[in-house]
Amino acid sequence: MTASTRHQTEPGWGRCDQAGGRRVAGSAVESGENQRRPPLTAFSAARVTDHRMRTGAGHDAGQPRLWRRQLTTPLAHGSAGVATRTIPPGWFDSAVLLESLCHVSDKGRLLALLRETCGRLVARVNGQDEAPPGTAFGDTMRMIDSATQRQTVEAAGWRIRHWRDRRREAVPSVAAWARRLRAIPATEHGHIETLRAWCAHVADDPKGWGEANPLIELAAD
Repeated sequence: MTASTRHQTEPGWGRCDQAGGRRVAGSAVESGENQRRPPLTAFSAARVTDHRMRTGAGHDAGQPRLWRRQLTTPLAHGSAGVATRTIPPGWFDSAVLLESLCHVSDKGRLLALLRETCGRLVARVNGQDEAPPGTAFGDTMRMIDSATQRQTVEAAGWRIRHWRDRRREAVPSVAAWARRLRAIPATEHGHIETLRAWCAHVADDPKGWGEANPLIELAAD
């Protein structure tokens, strides 16, 4: 998951800037070491990795460099208040979650934290509509149905502006992954073998599986 703003003139980031809605003016951090740096021309960004929130700032007008400060309290177990006290309200323009929310146990808690720190939410989320909530893909995904997903997003204070199932467009990718996996002999690598078994399962009935397991594309503010 990333949440970011980028300078509009930075090559390749015009689309991201449009999604964010505004540019970074001056330093993204107004105190400490960064106060003595030249004005930022790049971005401020955040990501959630293993339920930890990290924030950073891009390169300055002189020598390109990257610096970062990290909130070490895991969001899944610690107090969400730590992050909201450290990151000011509205610090980020947009949060982008591409098939990552389905790996988070307490989705509502994360969405509520992002509501405080981000102006917009863009996400692509896997769901399972014809099975009860549970784990999937080697117990790494915490699956819920799309109706519950929508309720969870709205309960966190987000107003949904766009909601669409993109599974039909995504299903052909599974066949491509299966072809590539056939070139790899059986291994003891858990992720590879989980993906191999999952591809075989989907291949048995891709249309039926796709209808039962939506891939929701959403935008909210």
